[in-house]
This record gives sequence, C-alpha cells and structure tokens, in this order.
Amino acid sequence: MILSLYSQILPRLEVFFLEEWVQHHLDMGVDRIYLYNNGLKTAPTHPARKASEGSWQPKGEIDDKRMWDKKPDSDYFLDHSDEEIMNKLFAILQKFEGKIFLRSWEWGKDHEFSHPTGQIEGYKHCIENNASDWWVHIDPDEYFFSQKYDSLKEYLLMCEEVGINTLHFYQRVFESRTRGQPVREIFNWGYQGGPTKSAFKPPCILGDTDDTRYWIHEVHSKLPQGRRVPLSDFRFNHYRGDPRNYGGRGPIQRFEMSIYDDFDKVDSSMEKFIRRGAYPDFLWSGDDLRDVNLTESPNGIPVDSAAHSWSLHQVEWVQTAVITPILGSSYKNQVRLGTISKKLYSKRNHYDLIIPSQREYDKIKDLKKKPGWLKVDTLIENYYKYNLLFLSDSDVCIMNFDCKLEQIASDHFSENIFMLITEDHNGLNSGNVLVRGGAGLMYSYLKQWRSLLGNNYKYVGHQDQPSLSYMINETDFGKHVKIIDQSIMNSYSSRIGGPSSYKEGDFLTHYAGYNTSPDCQNLSLAEAMEEDFYKSMNLNDVSAKEISEVVLDLEG
Repeated sequence: MILSLYSQILPRLEVFFLEEWVQHHLDMGVDRIYLYNNGLKTAPTHPARKASEGSWQPKGEIDDKRMWDKKPDSDYFLDHSDEEIMNKLFAILQKFEGKIFLRSWEWGKDHEFSHPTGQIEGYKHCIENNASDWWVHIDPDEYFFSQKYDSLKEYLLMCEEVGINTLHFYQRVFESRTRGQPVREIFNWGYQGGPTKSAFKPPCILGDTDDTRYWIHEVHSKLPQGRRVPLSDFRFNHYRGDPRNYGGRGPIQRFEMSIYDDFDKVDSSMEKFIRRGAYPDFLWSGDDLRDVNLTESPNGIPVDSAAHSWSLHQVEWVQTAVITPILGSSYKNQVRLGTISKKLYSKRNHYDLIIPSQREYDKIKDLKKKPGWLKVDTLIENYYKYNLLFLSDSDVCIMNFDCKLEQIASDHFSENIFMLITEDHNGLNSGNVLVRGGAGLMYSYLKQWRSLLGNNYKYVGHQDQPSLSYMINETDFGKHVKIIDQSIMNSYSSRIGGPSSYKEGDFLTHYAGYNTSPDCQNLSLAEAMEEDFYKSMNLNDVSAKEISEVVLDLEG
C-alpha cells in the first residue's frame, strides 16, 4: 500500500519546523510527501472568506507581502533573507530525497486562485498527477497521533480490510510552535474536536459543499463506506495556539466561545515519538543557519562543511538500529539461527532490527547490483532516523548480549569520526560496521559510496566492500573512519583459528569464508552457526519462551 500526503507550505512560515514534521509522518507510515510551495509571498484570501471570518490586521510595520493575512502574528523569521529560507528548504529536500517532492504553486505564477481555492486546486492537481492507494492532507503545524496504533498506515490497512474507504480525523489543539523548540515537546493543550482532516482511497469527491472552508477538511472517496474516527483511536495534534490570541475575531465567531478553555491541560503522550530518536537537525534554528557553510559534496549533494561534535550525553535517548539484509529462501534458512540471535539481542537492548529482503532489493534498478548493496541502500534510507546504525552481515551470530553498541560508540567515536570498522589479514572488512547517525557530512559520503556501485577496485572482497575500502583509503572520507580491534565487533569463527577468532566474552562470531551449501560439510555455515547459537543462548540465559516469542515474531 502506498500512502501519500499533500500539503501546501509558505516556506517563511514553515521551513524551520518542517524537518521534524516530515520525519514524524515518514515514521507514521507515509511513503511520499508532496509539498506545494506557495512561494515567499502570500496569495490573497478570498474576499468572501475574509469577510465571513472577520478582519485580520498585522501588528507593527511589517512587509505584508511576506505574511499571510490569516496569521499575521506568527513568526515569519523576517530576520532571515529569502536566500537563507530557501537554502534550508533545499537542504531538507536533499535529506529526504526520494520521499519528499516539491512543486511550485505560487499565486500569479502557477495559478490565479485566492485562498482557500488555491489549496483545493493544488490538492486536485496533486491527486491527478500522482498515483497512490491512499491520500491524506495535513498542514505542517499538524501531526497525526495515536496511543493505540504505531502508524497511520497500520490503521488504514485495518480499516481497508473491513471495507472503509474514507476516514475523518478530529483534532486536539495545542499551544503554537515556538522558534528553537521541537514541536512534539509542546504538551499544553486547550480544546479538541472539529474541523476534521480526511484520509481516503481515490477516486474522491473534493469540494462537495457550498462552504469552501470545509472542502479541504471533508474529502470523501467515491468508494462506499466511511467513518469519523474516535479521538481515542486516532487524531491529529494541531499546534496552532489559542485562536483568541491572533487572527482577529473570525476563528472564534465560527464556534461557541464556551469550547475554548485555557491552554492549561497537559498531554505528554508525544514523548513516545521523541524517544525514538534525537533531533540531529530539527533544531537547526534561524540563528544557526548563517554559520553553516553549504558546499558541494563529490556527488553534488549540499552538506555541512564542518563535522558536528557528538556524544551520547548530548541526546536524551539513543535510538539504535541493527541492519542485516537477507536474500533468498535457501540462504535465509542457512542463517536462521543467527537472525534469531540478533532479534533476541535487539529486543533485550531495545534496538530496532531492520531486515531488508527481496522486495527492497528489487527497488535497486542498477543492473550491476549485488546483494551486498542492499545494506548500503537501507543505511541511507534510515540514516536520519537513528543515532547509531549497526550494519551486520547475515552470517553472524551474536554471542554476548551484554555488549552494548552505545558503549562501543562512547569508547571510539569522537567529534570527526562517523564510522567504526575492523580489518583482518586481507584488509578492511565491512561485515560488521558501526555508523553514527544524523550528520549531514556523513550522509553525503554514504551517497558517494552508493554511487560507486558497479565500479572495480583493487581491494580484497566483492560487492560493496572494495568500494568502501577505496573510499576510506583514497578519499577524504578516511579522516572520518576509525579502525578498531577486530575482537570488539567482528570476531571470526573459532574453527578457523588465529588471533582474530572468537574468544568467550566477545560480542559476536562472523562466519566469513564459510560455505553456505547444505551439502558441504567442510566449513558448513549452518552447522557452525547452530553450535554457536545454543552456546550463546546458554551464555545469555535465554529461555525457551523468549526464543519461541522471537521466532513467532520473525515468521509472523
């Protein structure tokens, strides 16, 4: 199922809050976000709409063309130039490349519609020109949220199974966004209810009432059956603030005054999303923008020229992912016990285990691709979601569940180091690599690594490893990589012997060089992994119940 989101933006009003909003909705299961850019000057509000909702008068001597007459008292970051605003917007587009799409929708240039008709016509244009299974519209100061469900996509799939094709969500209204503060850390709220926002399966009826105010709020699928979603199931948090404090009398006149309570109620339920990751760039506030020197990376991606300092103590919650690609049913069976060990290890340490498979591999269109490149693509896709990302080949069994990736990071990362790797007698080995997330410079190097797919290099190995060796040995990337002792996170099987072989207490066993054929008894991967797996279960006091639960989870 493809879930797409449409939104119109006024960059000067939204750009310094946009990154957190995009990441949140990607985490909620949205696949594609289409932003229609109103430009740096606002469209006029339709006279009838303006008259019906009261007059809006901006305060002070401010350039009205840069402000929306509906929200004259919002922060438009007028202390920043148009160039700075657009540089920030383009940096966000680069960061979420392939997930977020920008289209010009400026009044007087791309259309002649006043607000809100321009917003509605933009939605129609977006739906007509982009295929999607479900559509949803939500503004950048609104965030979907549920206590019961992990993602919006999960909820839509559940509704789809029972034939529901249109959903209307109610809102809870919170204090307005504040410069420099993560939006999801705003906990004070005042009231809840309508108007709604809709999710629907196309084709749709867009604009089916005489009152244009509700066209964008009440969108219906032409397919049968819809429902109004209880607030207890799903809602959207609207960070607009108390309407009595801005925008004139219009917003108040539409409702009974009694519904507006003081914004003294507290709802901290968004904390569960805050803890899923740090804010590596979310707090890139206007004051910091001038100090960032945007340059071109070797593959043309603008990045921070300076490396950021990094410490586990700088984030309230460290979110970690273990990435282990597995392709082919036969090979999946060969490494099954190693996969179970990683799931148990991740569960015990509260890590996310990401297992990309054939479906993700098929998305790589390069004819020269090999399976090893899947972990590179997966790393890039998830890079900004986590503080730490551990790339681990599928022929690995975790032996010590008390070995924390955070501890390895604390021991070996420093301000300018973004990757930890080991080497053996043949050179660098990319079988187990720890990467620091959330840094723009590192992201550009990852994209450069990915661009080398299909090239030949002199270094030992195949697939992604020789190109990574080339990057480390022959480009500036080497300055940001630290080679650590192999026993820390890449011990080889004790059956091979030598100084690099597994010793009790080591983190893991990597079966590099083992034959994966079930018929081969010489260095058989399945046999070696089975013996070490049960040893690991004993060493880590894993119960049969824990194993059964993990197996059901992996096979469910």
